[in-house]
Amino acid sequence: MTDAEILISTFSVMLFAMNLFIGLYLLKRAKITGLTNVLWLCYYFFFTVIEFVTKMVFIFGRPTIGVNFI
Repeated sequence: MTDAEILISTFSVMLFAMNLFIGLYLLKRAKITGLTNVLWLCYYFFFTVIEFVTKMVFIFGRPTIGVNFI
């Protein structure tokens, strides 16, 4: 891996962890308060986590030339 790929992967993993943490926190708060709009926001963060996982599977599943276009 090149330095740019390592940097992009590091930031991607940090974004993944933040989105997962925010999604779980909002899910907990939505269950406690009963606010459905917060639940929809929680779903948004979970879908971004799912998008990240599928994107990483696609990127690591094929050979790369230079830096991947994200």
